[in-house]
Amino acid sequence: MSLYAHVHKLWIFAALAEQRNFHRAATATGVTQSAVSQSLAGLERALGVRLVERGRDEFTLTADGAELLRQVRPILASIAELSAQRELPPKQTTVLRLGAYESVALSFLAGILARVSAKHPDVCVDLTTGRSNILSRRLSEGSLDVAVLDARPEGDLDGYPVAEDRLGLYCARHRATSSWRTAKEITLGTLAPPPRGYAPFFTAFHEEQRDKFASSSCDLVTRHVSDSFEVLSAMAARGDIAAVLPAHVAKRSGGALREITETSERAPPLRRGWHALWVVNRPRLVDEGVRSTLVSEIRAAVASLASQPQEG
Repeated sequence: MSLYAHVHKLWIFAALAEQRNFHRAATATGVTQSAVSQSLAGLERALGVRLVERGRDEFTLTADGAELLRQVRPILASIAELSAQRELPPKQTTVLRLGAYESVALSFLAGILARVSAKHPDVCVDLTTGRSNILSRRLSEGSLDVAVLDARPEGDLDGYPVAEDRLGLYCARHRATSSWRTAKEITLGTLAPPPRGYAPFFTAFHEEQRDKFASSSCDLVTRHVSDSFEVLSAMAARGDIAAVLPAHVAKRSGGALREITETSERAPPLRRGWHALWVVNRPRLVDEGVRSTLVSEIRAAVASLASQPQEG
């Protein structure tokens, strides 16, 4: 006779044999005392033997009952183990709160985040975009774990330089004649100054451009500001302004922009707009493997973009 249909009865029988009391067995198995009695009776009918000798308060196992208990205990233990494995909670997912300024997110992070997830499937990336000064503050406050910034970190933040980029002055290809004439015909657009002022490289680049254009009797006056390089790039591509942009933003214009930067190779790197991109994180709060993957992927993406020819 097959006992496959009686596994639940066997489980109640094993509990009854352990508790030696119908009431305690009912409590242990989460059924009524009547259900325990009915289950035992059904199992005895199926086997055709008596399994217990009932007393006034307790009972004892018969020889058949003791033999059945010996045989079913390892089977029930295996079933319990299998059940426990299937009911294990899912592996915990770690949320990585990543910040980046908008142009970096658009230029580099789309493919990178997919590769980070592939290498670290237990990591879920929550991406926030914003100005570098805002992202730095959020890192310090603890509402971000890691960020891609355009300046060396301050305070107790860890930073890893991943690439270099530079600023340039760009306008629509159809508006570009000579640099000074183009700048004179259309106004300048640039990033809005943050509360604590521009980063040193940004200020130095502006000064270099104004000095160079002043030597051509052309005043380079800012008329348009925005919190977004993407907005400035779109306005420049339409021919509305000459825009100060990072090179990686200009390269995504599809050839619509032409560089009209006035500078000398002998000028210091800051005055030529060179600056590093940094992966910055809060100490000890970002898994080293995840941080290493993020750094290496950004370096590869920046190198790939840098190898593309600049439209002149």
